[in-house]
Amino acid sequence: MEYLFDSFAENVENFMIKKDTKFPSLSNPTYITTSKLECALQCQKTKCCAASYNGATNACYFNVTHCYFDVEASPGWEVLHTILSKVFVNELKTWPDAEAHCISFGGHLAKVLKPADDELLKSLIPEGVNYVWVDGSDEGKEGNWTWNNPMENILLDYWGPNRPDNAGSGQDCMIYRYFSGEYLWDDRECTDNDYPFICDI
Repeated sequence: MEYLFDSFAENVENFMIKKDTKFPSLSNPTYITTSKLECALQCQKTKCCAASYNGATNACYFNVTHCYFDVEASPGWEVLHTILSKVFVNELKTWPDAEAHCISFGGHLAKVLKPADDELLKSLIPEGVNYVWVDGSDEGKEGNWTWNNPMENILLDYWGPNRPDNAGSGQDCMIYRYFSGEYLWDDRECTDNDYPFICDI
């Protein structure tokens, strides 16, 4: 399982990752976690400023007093600065299972509420990945596309050419699809295939 976080510098609305660093003042891990995402979420739950994570040992250190500071280089470490908002999950699931996975971490599949969300989501998709589930659907009423949690009308339009088309009927879930050099929205059957996905946390 692989999680990719937004890493734009100085973007306080998302997690930032600083490679190869560890808090110099902490000697014992706050948590032994199962993944970088769990480390980040545990940090958020306790409202810490930043977490330091070691992928080899899954050790997770919290710091509650310094959010932005220089730290000692220590190979294999990353510092995660809150607040995490969107995360790419490189695990193949149907749309309903992807949503359930996001819910298990306290979130939902990702929405696009402003143009910056579209740019951020596209930046999280690794090269070579052609399909990625996100939140929108028209399961409630054919042709009436909404975000689901909470229920909101979709106000932006990043649909691909002649999409949504409900090809073959039953294409009720939204996906980012790679169309001729860019990621745009497409409609797919919710249980048709297993794809990676992006969560709002």
